[in-house]
Amino acid sequence: MKKIFIQLLLIFILFSNIFLNITELPSFVNYWDELLEFLIIIFGFMIFLKHKKTIKKNYFFMYFAIIIIVLLGIGGNILFNYVSDYSYIIKDMVSFCKFPLSFIILKNLNCDEEFSKYITDGFINLIKLSIIIIFSFGIISIFKDIGMSQNEIRYGIKPYMFIFTHPTYLVLSSLFMLVLIDSYSFKKEKSVLIYEIMLIIIILLTIRTKGVVIASLYLFIRYFGKVFEKNKILYYLGGASIALTMASEKLLLYASYNSSPREALYRGSFTLIKRCFPFGSGFATFASHISGIANSLVYDFITIPYYWVENGNEMSVLGDAGFAYYFGQFGIFGTLLFGFLILNIYKISIEEIDNPLPIKIMWLYILVALTTESILINSGIELVFMLLIICGLNKKERI
Repeated sequence: MKKIFIQLLLIFILFSNIFLNITELPSFVNYWDELLEFLIIIFGFMIFLKHKKTIKKNYFFMYFAIIIIVLLGIGGNILFNYVSDYSYIIKDMVSFCKFPLSFIILKNLNCDEEFSKYITDGFINLIKLSIIIIFSFGIISIFKDIGMSQNEIRYGIKPYMFIFTHPTYLVLSSLFMLVLIDSYSFKKEKSVLIYEIMLIIIILLTIRTKGVVIASLYLFIRYFGKVFEKNKILYYLGGASIALTMASEKLLLYASYNSSPREALYRGSFTLIKRCFPFGSGFATFASHISGIANSLVYDFITIPYYWVENGNEMSVLGDAGFAYYFGQFGIFGTLLFGFLILNIYKISIEEIDNPLPIKIMWLYILVALTTESILINSGIELVFMLLIICGLNKKERI
């Protein structure tokens, strides 16, 4: 029963955007990840009490960092009162904790090893079939519009999105499948080159800069990483050069704007660091969709271009700068603590690993995506479960 549940949950995580948009489900279903977050917290608390588990020293410091960041956010809310409705503050607090707290609890309970046991040949074959289907429709979409592409032209073709609502979701799903089959094939010592190629092509067909960057980095680390492994400087310079080269056109485009929404969000975050020192502006106040819904008073003195459209609906631009969310809302100390938190989560995810490539690629994507989206808020639970599973699949065998 547990095996079926984990496999169904993973399928849902891979294609949640499709499931939630092609089915007519009650609106509360959209909060499935927040519900799962609460269940993880309750489950973890009960297990710790029942089995009297101890918290390792490095885990303790990460829990402590989360508490301090939350207190800094609440301090900003109390001091500056940019958002007075506490329901929005609580919602944003839950969103912030979604990724770091869920990951730490489940990893501390060794759920990575438990979850990875349920990844079987049959499950991987289902993933491979999904890859073939998505790839086939992607190739057809190059030559004929079959309703699976965005209604815009980039580099002579329409960005492919399959039946997701946006190409970004296809990029994330493809990345999940890529690290999953890579991890499983390494464990079984089988080649999945043809599926890697199909997934790389799918990612490229989305015409998303972050997708192109991460596909290029995957190929570099996968096939050239060992050549530069002994010289760390060349290794990191090579990776950085590839990332900058792939993103150069988009960076030049942003530089040509007088004031783009993303640029305004980053400028605004530095304004808040100075204005609200040392706390930041607080939860639900800046660089998130919920800050727009909450009518944060921050936007009275920080102008975000194209924030509102004529009919009064909030535009998605407020969530287009992931790092700005942390800079502005938690201030300089909160940002440093968040950096400490993420660095330590990375360290515990990479420890005792035979094949670090899938985990490194996942983390590189998170860092790249945070420049342009609030990925840890929007897809925090999906990232937690995928990281845990590939951590478990790539863990060294105990002798």
